[in-house]
Amino acid sequence: MLIVALLLAAFAAVACYDGLPGIQWTLWTTAAAAGLYHYAGPARRDVVLLLALAVFLAGGAAVTGNGGSDFAILCSCAVLLAVAMRIASGVPVDAVGAGEIALAAPAGAFETIGETWRRSGESARDGSMRASLPVLRGLALALPLVALLWILLGEADPHLSAWGSAIAAWIESLAFVPRLVFGSAVFVLVFGAYGIARRRAPRPARVPAAPAILLGATERAIIAGAVTGLLALFVALQVGYFFGDPAAAAGTGITYAEWSHRGFGELTTAAVIVTVLVVLLHTHAARGTERAERAIRALSLALAALTALVVASAFRRIVLYEQAYGFTELRLWSQAFMVGVWGALALLALEIGTALDARRLARRTAVVAAFLIGALAYWDHDAFIARRNVERFAGTPKLDVAYLARGLAVDAIPALVAMRDRLPAEQAEELMACLAGRRGDRELRPGPWYQFSWRRAAAREALATIPEGAATARGCPGY
Repeated sequence: MLIVALLLAAFAAVACYDGLPGIQWTLWTTAAAAGLYHYAGPARRDVVLLLALAVFLAGGAAVTGNGGSDFAILCSCAVLLAVAMRIASGVPVDAVGAGEIALAAPAGAFETIGETWRRSGESARDGSMRASLPVLRGLALALPLVALLWILLGEADPHLSAWGSAIAAWIESLAFVPRLVFGSAVFVLVFGAYGIARRRAPRPARVPAAPAILLGATERAIIAGAVTGLLALFVALQVGYFFGDPAAAAGTGITYAEWSHRGFGELTTAAVIVTVLVVLLHTHAARGTERAERAIRALSLALAALTALVVASAFRRIVLYEQAYGFTELRLWSQAFMVGVWGALALLALEIGTALDARRLARRTAVVAAFLIGALAYWDHDAFIARRNVERFAGTPKLDVAYLARGLAVDAIPALVAMRDRLPAEQAEELMACLAGRRGDRELRPGPWYQFSWRRAAAREALATIPEGAATARGCPGY
């Protein structure tokens, strides 16, 4: 276990620290997940889906060059691995709910630090590190010997000599210190996580505690009925907007752009609030008669359906805004969020039809969110945005060439270069100038093999087809 943690920490320090996300994220996550699966023991069946999902998401880092997707992948993998560690340690799957998922990463980090400290103290007291001492002694003897031979052989080979000089300069500059700190932190987290999974501290049988009753049956029915009535009124008012002229329906003094753009945040927030409300009405309210419960269930299903229509209204507003003003990454991520809300509402309706379990709903919703993040990473949505905007606004002032070339991730570059012939000469020249100016971007500089990203490599190949003088011939407005 110690050697595995050291190897993972060393790989992270060499390949992951201060480097662009790429295939190394996939390799590290796969290795870490395999180790956690091994040490999970009897809990392997419970954690295999979480670990497989983490590997699936990490694979997106080797595909996309979008920084937002990379950040979402990193956070999602951290949560999935932390939850898997908790389950492997003996936490029942049924006990994992929204709170456990939200706090999994920070709580898991503190727990792994404590586990590493505990195991280090025990090893020092009972001598259990003896099995690892030969390895440590071997490394201590081998490293000076390898360094000596490297110096001798470097006199006969220019490559070894250059590499040795680079390593010496790196050490002299103290650049290895933050990398060493990063690797040490990774070791603490991995070693502690494996120790927690391997220890599998016996957990007392979980007796589901009765949820606190916050509302009576009467208040519950009044709230459900009132909110259902309000949403029904809102949806009824939206029917004309779905099929009619939104600018005319919005009323005097409100432009088409204002109508299609305004209210999106409010509608999605209202949808989330109503979803949480339905859960609370089923978990923190007193039960009524059988007839009353059937009525509440019907109202809850109606609330879920009406909330889905509210989200549809917000979705349509974004679609209309895109049709008028073009696609952006923020608008597309907003639409993906609404798709996730639809998924959560479908799961909520499924729960209402049986016996609503808030923790199970949270787990299923988290899985839906993870798949959405993975889908956005594997799908080249930046290229989609670029193609749609060029197809709709080519040759018009509405085409924001600077945004397409510099505002989107490098994933969009091959699509933009391929579509330059569809643009008028002036816009094509401006687009190529903006793209050529990205040659110096950090994401597009060639790097080690383990930082490989499919779309970053494709972007470099596409940029190579742009004449060298394009960037100086014409500037990029706004940049």
